[in-house]
Amino acid sequence: MGRVKTADPKNVQANLYKDVLRRFINADIHVAMIGRVIKYDKDHHTCEVQPLPLEQDNDKRAPLVEVDVPSSVWQTDSFIQKLCEKADISGYQPMRVNSVVGIGFWDQDAENWTGTTNFKLESGRMHSIQDPYVQVVLIP
Repeated sequence: MGRVKTADPKNVQANLYKDVLRRFINADIHVAMIGRVIKYDKDHHTCEVQPLPLEQDNDKRAPLVEVDVPSSVWQTDSFIQKLCEKADISGYQPMRVNSVVGIGFWDQDAENWTGTTNFKLESGRMHSIQDPYVQVVLIP
């Protein structure tokens, strides 16, 4: 039995797909990130967040803008602050500038979402860094 001939004997193509291409594709899929709140608009329930992971070249990433702050964060903060004031309890820290938060990214764009009904997608954008929301406050 002789040597088997292959189209890619040194796995050049296979390694390209397995290593380089996969990292390239995954770099554009955003799921979650950790960051620090740098601005907080309590009236509109949005904030700006500075991502804490550095870029590959050790530069800071661009801030995330118009990050949605869900009612599970701002309503809880408001409610507990009122309770603490009435009961003269100190120590509770709401989300604020410099809080460290976990950020998630919507599966699809939420440009046309009003908060109450089904909505038409504006684009084919998926798992984009342009569609962030606060998932959790890690350090108030």
